[in-house]
Amino acid sequence: MAAKPRLTEEAARQLLVSAESSLDGLTPECLRAATDALNIFRGLGSEGLNGVHDALRVVVAFHRLKAAVEQRKPEEALLLASDELEHCRADGDRRGEASMLLALAEINMDRRGARKRAEALEAASAALVTFQEIRDQCLQARTYLILTNLYSKMQMPDEAENAAQSALCVFQALGDQMNQAKAFHGLALTMASRHRYADAAVHAEEARALFAQLGDVKMEAAELVSIGQWQLAAGKPGRAVASAEQALHLFREIGYGKGWQAKALSVLCQALAQCGRSAAAAKVAREQGGLFRDDGDLAGQVASQEIAAHAHLVSKHPERALRELQDAQQLIDGKGDPSQARLCRGEAASFLAGGDVAEAVRTLNRAVAIAKDVKDHVEESRAHRDLFDIHLDCGRFSAAGEAAARERAVAEAAEDRIGEAASRVRLAVALANGGDLVKSLALVEEALELSEAARDRRGKARALHVLSTIQRLDGNMDAALEASEQRLKLARDLGDLQLEAAAMQELAGLHRAEGNFSEARHLAMESRDLCRKSGDRHGLVNALVSLTELALAAETGDVKQSLLNPSKEAVAVAGKLGDGMLRARALYWRAHALGAVGRHPAARRIAHDAAELLTKLGDAEGRLRCLFLVAELYAAEGLKADALGVVQEVRLLAKSVRDTEAEYEVALLEEEVSRKESQPEPQATHATPQAATEKPPQAEAREVPEVPVPKETSLDPQEVLKQLLQLVKEVTSSTDEIELDTQFVDAGMDSLSGVTLVTMMSREFGMSFPPSTVFDYPSVRALRDHLLREQQDEGLMLLPELNLSVLPRDRAMACNGTVTEPAVQRVRGSDLSTKLFIEKCAAAGRPVLLLDLVPAWPAYSQWRRPDGEPNFAKLAEDFQGVTGPVVDCGHGYGIQSWDVGDFFRWAARQEGDALYLKDWHLVNACRSLGLQVPYEAPGYLAAPVHDWLNLHMDKATGKDDYRFAYVGVAGTRTPLHHDVLFSHSWSANICGRKHWIFYPPEVSHKLLNSLGTAAESAQPQRRTSDWQQHFPGLQEAWEQRLEAFQEEGELMFVPSGWYHEVENLTVTISINHNWLNATNAQQVWQFLRSEWTSVREKIGDLQDTFDSEKDFLEQCQLLMRANCGLDISGWLELLTGAAEEAARLRADNPVGDELWVLEWVEERLRAVSESSLADAAATATQHSSKAAATLADALERLATWRKAAP
Repeated sequence: MAAKPRLTEEAARQLLVSAESSLDGLTPECLRAATDALNIFRGLGSEGLNGVHDALRVVVAFHRLKAAVEQRKPEEALLLASDELEHCRADGDRRGEASMLLALAEINMDRRGARKRAEALEAASAALVTFQEIRDQCLQARTYLILTNLYSKMQMPDEAENAAQSALCVFQALGDQMNQAKAFHGLALTMASRHRYADAAVHAEEARALFAQLGDVKMEAAELVSIGQWQLAAGKPGRAVASAEQALHLFREIGYGKGWQAKALSVLCQALAQCGRSAAAAKVAREQGGLFRDDGDLAGQVASQEIAAHAHLVSKHPERALRELQDAQQLIDGKGDPSQARLCRGEAASFLAGGDVAEAVRTLNRAVAIAKDVKDHVEESRAHRDLFDIHLDCGRFSAAGEAAARERAVAEAAEDRIGEAASRVRLAVALANGGDLVKSLALVEEALELSEAARDRRGKARALHVLSTIQRLDGNMDAALEASEQRLKLARDLGDLQLEAAAMQELAGLHRAEGNFSEARHLAMESRDLCRKSGDRHGLVNALVSLTELALAAETGDVKQSLLNPSKEAVAVAGKLGDGMLRARALYWRAHALGAVGRHPAARRIAHDAAELLTKLGDAEGRLRCLFLVAELYAAEGLKADALGVVQEVRLLAKSVRDTEAEYEVALLEEEVSRKESQPEPQATHATPQAATEKPPQAEAREVPEVPVPKETSLDPQEVLKQLLQLVKEVTSSTDEIELDTQFVDAGMDSLSGVTLVTMMSREFGMSFPPSTVFDYPSVRALRDHLLREQQDEGLMLLPELNLSVLPRDRAMACNGTVTEPAVQRVRGSDLSTKLFIEKCAAAGRPVLLLDLVPAWPAYSQWRRPDGEPNFAKLAEDFQGVTGPVVDCGHGYGIQSWDVGDFFRWAARQEGDALYLKDWHLVNACRSLGLQVPYEAPGYLAAPVHDWLNLHMDKATGKDDYRFAYVGVAGTRTPLHHDVLFSHSWSANICGRKHWIFYPPEVSHKLLNSLGTAAESAQPQRRTSDWQQHFPGLQEAWEQRLEAFQEEGELMFVPSGWYHEVENLTVTISINHNWLNATNAQQVWQFLRSEWTSVREKIGDLQDTFDSEKDFLEQCQLLMRANCGLDISGWLELLTGAAEEAARLRADNPVGDELWVLEWVEERLRAVSESSLADAAATATQHSSKAAATLADALERLATWRKAAP
């Protein structure tokens, strides 16, 4: 009989688990299961007390979620939780009290205003203290998850991240994988709250993998939706397409609705639109809408039509968007559906896009009325904001102020302090535009106080932005700078890179207005770099335009290259975003830049393009500015009649928009042009944004030397033709006459020689060409015509010499053994873009020490004590139970397997043996223990694009890889060797000091004996007595060595094919990667090809013992894989993975340096792939034949993406 209560309790627990897992369905069965469990626990008396708390939390959660779906106050949930809280307090039941506090926190943290959210934080914090005191780990971790959500919503990112990490640690200790996944999702939320969307997607992928491992398809699909959203926000629409497609497929597969299919559809269509496939997005939305109709899902139908409407708006078809939205309205007409107001707002956007402002205003007023009827203050506020934006854009500042005041009234009625602050800021903007700066300043101050009270740091940042602008208008530059600096500090506190970049741009503008061009340029460049890092392409365009404006304002003599490059990149990036106004702005400043270097025809053409675009967008004032620039450009060329003709058009435009200042500027320009009696020599145009006729201020001394652009010269077409014919003959080694229209491929040119031709052209003509040039223009005539067009449009520009920050450090005997010079360059890693790293390091093939990268890694701070020594106690605790290979450097380099925790404890004692933990798979160890990988290599050293080897190993095995940690005491060493597979490697010192000795590839053969075995060392003191007999070239190789001493916090790049030996001079911990990519793939392939030949030769005598040649070749593959870690099939699969990754990157529409790098990679990838596929080894076995076919398909898909690229 004693067992009966236990059985009853187990049954209740099972009911509770069932109810909790089906909460999102909000079915009657879910509530019934939770209620039954609650009654069972109550019947158990004191033994069931904990179960009562847990069941009540689920019942409360059911009513909370149901109220949220029905968009009403959660009265049942509040009543249940509050009543039980009082009972628990009266009974002294601390766990029950904390559980109900947690339930109340969940109720109050969403859609209940800032005050209730603050109460939620207080309740959750109190609950956490109790759970910690009673040592209930499970509820502690659940509380941390809720705190993660709360802190994220309250813009406290550091606290949110700490809470998520705490939850993750507890759930990992409990072995609770489901909640581990939720904790990873919480970490992703903290990254997203900082606008670090790429990092958010990474953490969300960790959550998705766990959900998939658990077989929870619904949660996996939901996580894929989040991943897609964050990939989209990170500027990776191609990847977002794949994530959203998979999510939608999974939801359809399990027949799950509840709005999630619509969410997945929305992400998918937004991503397709960003990829320039708006028509496909509309089609997908229509098809999915049909499925919703078949399922009887009215909400899904409405959502799909909204999504299709958005796609039509993006593709500039507002009339189609309007039809979709009106059809959606008919579906819900008369049903009192709260989405009616939202649909009205969409209709208003369609009218506005079609140029019907009056109808847009009427429709928004209807949206306000509908929202009032259904008491939806959120939609009502949004409609008022839309009205504010329209009136402001139309210059109706009084009407804009009225819309903002009505929005404020809604926020006050809803006790929404964040909304109150935001509406005050908008009202201040309207008043400031209307000239009332005093009232607008007072309103902004009120908004700041409200934002402070509501702990709304983003709202405070917005208010500071407006405050800075108003102070600047008021002539108070000191106050404007102070407000802008406060905004920048807030952005940094939030960890929001995009907000930080925007604040820097604002601050740069203020410094520029003050004439402080050096500081302004520094800030604008930092802003540009942050935008690139965060994937904020809109911000990047603005930063590049700011740099162009600064260059125009500061230049006084020869125009620098920095004037043209930012404006060119701005136009390229803006063209990918579908934002017409942003593209027009980029074109306008590109025209300014070209005019400043005297390239007036190209500048006029671009300024006309900007004017036409602004005409389509209905921006008459913008068109006026562009045409004014055109008139200036004609005047600068001395084309008086053309200039005066445009001036007349600009005068009429200025009158129509009532811009008296523009009329005055036009009159001045007309007078200036009319005074000119003859056409002078063309002059460069230096118009500033303030006034087109002002001369720019004098530039301050520049901190960074730049390369001047030579004056434009004309190329002789016949001379160009001769030069190109000669270059093509050199590249193809042809003695035949090459016709002008002969296709390069017919002349014997392959991918590799094509890249060589591009390089030679760049050198010959002093112009920059992408690697794909010879494929885009595949004959001598086509190439000649393209070159001439480029010269006419852009002018000849010297290729700038890449100037890295090389720091002198160690000096060693180099080359001839007598000249003392820096043996290995020391370069600031932060100075390197991927393009620079390729050109200066990887492709150049010389060792380089990279500084200032490693100190930012978590391992650098976590694995070291304050005195800089290794923190072996922490390492032993973290990695106890994981095994790794330990080499005895004092006794013949024998290898034993150790528990890594035990090794760290031994290393702390340093008991005299020269033991060296080597080739320990650190990443796999971290993953197996649920630890975060404590470092992140810069993109140019990392997978997926620039580390094909570890990308392949992750896909192929998921276990083995080439990412290692090395830990050795003083005196431990690695003898002379080259890296596995002839790969590149890098080694980052976390602590300690290493001595490196490198031998260039050209002396490699001097380090080997007649059997091809390398000496243990080339150092004189380490040579064997008979070294001259076995290694006669050793001394000569020694004299060609390079040496370097690597300190803690430094990263050594070791290029492919360099033999080297390394010694730890102190106790040292390093993190090492072997890797290969486009820079050394050909060398790796040649190595693998020689290994394949060697294996076949070594066991060739045994071929007759095999049943068939196929079996023999399969055995060769097996031996090759065992010998060097990769066989031919694996190599082809590795190349396939690289091609697939390149295709994914193509889908993201890269521009600028990113496009250059991708094209550079693609050309070398195609060349080595073609070489590999052409070799008989590729089809030697069934497995390799299959891998070869897959690679060929991947290359074809990549070529398709490339052709489709704009």
